[in-house]
Amino acid sequence: MAALAESSGEERARIFVQDLVVTQLYGLDINELWSPADSVGNLTAILKREGKAEPEFRLIKQSGSNSILAVYYVGVYSDKNFIAEGNFTFLLIHLNKVIKLLFYIQVPERV
Repeated sequence: MAALAESSGEERARIFVQDLVVTQLYGLDINELWSPADSVGNLTAILKREGKAEPEFRLIKQSGSNSILAVYYVGVYSDKNFIAEGNFTFLLIHLNKVIKLLFYIQVPERV
């Protein structure tokens, strides 16, 4: 990639990666491809690098919290700005999935 970026420019290298690599990832489960040990730490480091505040995780809404089919909507915020949301059936276990969702949404834009 570095050689391609040097010889043809960063834009052409980005398009190459997008056309050949990202298209191979289409339809694959992000949880099978990437399972970071410290997803909150990774997200915090990325936000800090971009000059933003640490992430805040807020419960946006919930439904059926007294039943076995409860659904929780968790939002991720930084500097009081909404970044992403995800809905899950069990709140505590799925914090990492919210962060993976955030990365999954932003990966195509960063490639």
